[in-house]
Amino acid sequence: WAAGLVLDRYEPSLATREESNREARLGASPSALLREPRKRVAPKRWVRFGFHVVSIHHSLIPGYDLEAASTGLSTAKRRMELEIDWTATSGVQIYPQYSDKIHLADEPLEFDPSLPLHLGWDVPGTAACVITQVNRWGQWLIFPALLAAQDDPVGVYEFGKRVADHLLHDYAQPNDLRLEDLQLVHVGDPAGNQRIQRTRIKRSETRAAFDVLRLGSRLYMGEDEYDEPVYEERPGWGWRFVNGPMDITARIEAVRTRLTTILPNGLSALVLDPREQALRRGFLGGYHKHRFADGQVGRDPEKNEISHGFAALGYVGA
Repeated sequence: WAAGLVLDRYEPSLATREESNREARLGASPSALLREPRKRVAPKRWVRFGFHVVSIHHSLIPGYDLEAASTGLSTAKRRMELEIDWTATSGVQIYPQYSDKIHLADEPLEFDPSLPLHLGWDVPGTAACVITQVNRWGQWLIFPALLAAQDDPVGVYEFGKRVADHLLHDYAQPNDLRLEDLQLVHVGDPAGNQRIQRTRIKRSETRAAFDVLRLGSRLYMGEDEYDEPVYEERPGWGWRFVNGPMDITARIEAVRTRLTTILPNGLSALVLDPREQALRRGFLGGYHKHRFADGQVGRDPEKNEISHGFAALGYVGA
């Protein structure tokens, strides 16, 4: 039925085509029709098993009884299940002070190459890097972040390369600069200074995450004809890191203080780039503490695909 709805909602101007084309379509398989709709209700997504996935809002269904469908659902569940609002949460929002009207920029933020960029890192683990800058009016600008998915087993070096490429293409080159010309301040999880413990069966050299980003890495490639280990050297970027605070309360309060501060001339002390939707979803409730069935609330924010970005934001914010 859902597939039929996607296919049947045609633009009137497109409904009249040559009869031969119409007959050819009628003879096509259903899967071929799915690949060629005239007007799509929602963006399509193909999963690995070949299913066609769409999300259909209840407003598109004639006669839909929203009141009956909402029976027994909490406000958060109704927003999530019926309004397709994945920022809805039954937990405790970490930053209820956030407001799109106050903190979300109307257009993409502009980078000032004469001022330093402050980058927050959450490595090792599910990597995240948040790129920020304090402008000449004292506003903390949050640019689009780089967040690895929880199911993306990207290594520290590979993630560092993503960040370096992003900085080069989006910040350095548009201003006729080289990557090394950018003024960068890196703040991260103190765990980034800890080296992995070596064992006898692990022949590759182990370095702390921050050392990998600064010095590079050595990949163990095997042994030569003299049974000596052979390594492939991969250069680092020379980045030096400042340790962020271990205390999560200090990190949360640093961001919260910015959210609640109004600068002279009525300017918000924190401004979020509208292109950064992951952090926006987190501010709106995706970053939260879990509420248990008995009403108790978890001590720390719940770990999800957004939390690592907020860990990185807290390190640099503090």
